Amino acid sequence: MNPYRSYVRRRRSSGGAASARGHFILGEIGRSAGAAGEAIDPYRRAAELSPQIPEAHYQLALGLVGAGALGEADFHFGRSAELRGDYLTALESFRRARRLLGEDPRWAVRLDAALRHLQ
Repeated sequence: MNPYRSYVRRRRSSGGAASARGHFILGEIGRSAGAAGEAIDPYRRAAELSPQIPEAHYQLALGLVGAGALGEADFHFGRSAELRGDYLTALESFRRARRLLGEDPRWAVRLDAALRHLQ
C-alpha cells in the first residue's frame, strides 16, 4: 500500500489537519509522492479554509486539470492569479471557466461575482 494513502486515511478518520497550512502540506506530500489525484482534496480543503493562499488555488487547479475538471481548474487558476495581482490573467481564466461550466448553479454565482469584481 502507498504510505501516503495510508497516512491520508488516518488523518481523515481523525478529523484531518487543524489548519489550511496542514492541508496544503498534505497536498504537497501527495503531489511529491506522485499521487496528484489524491492531492486534490487536501488542496481543496486548504483553499476553503484560507482562500487567500494563491499557491493552494494554483496547485488545486493543476490537479483538477489532470482529473479533467477544466472549468473548476480555470476558476482556481483565476483565483490564484487574482490573489497575485495578475488581474488580466484572472479575468481570462474566470471567463473560460464561465464558458466551460455553463449555467451550473453552483458555479454561476461565484463566477459572475468574480467577473463583476474584476471588470
